[in-house]
Amino acid sequence: MRTSYWIIATTTEPVDVADYGDVSGQLLNSLYEILGTASGIREITRYNLPIDACHSEIHVAYASPHRPTAVTARALVDFDAQSALSIHKPTVTSLLRTTLPFPIKVAKQFVRDEPS
Repeated sequence: MRTSYWIIATTTEPVDVADYGDVSGQLLNSLYEILGTASGIREITRYNLPIDACHSEIHVAYASPHRPTAVTARALVDFDAQSALSIHKPTVTSLLRTTLPFPIKVAKQFVRDEPS
């Protein structure tokens, strides 16, 4: 069964255009540290169920290249497992906030379950 979620991390304050590269890189690296390792995936999923495969795709966007705006990172996470999996949003939020030097808000959105 495939279960998919969006994890969305957004800076809570506008980011200057000159700082976009640094901020977007830090967001990308922090999400990759969580979603790109087996230990990170185990930490954010509930109930420690076996996972056959996990795929994630991360996009970082800046609303306007001409004025300070929030930077948003969106990660689509697909899990393949025998049963549906859940992401524990408070754990994701905690992990991201401890690694980033700027404040963020985190959202989790269920996308779908697909039978295998």
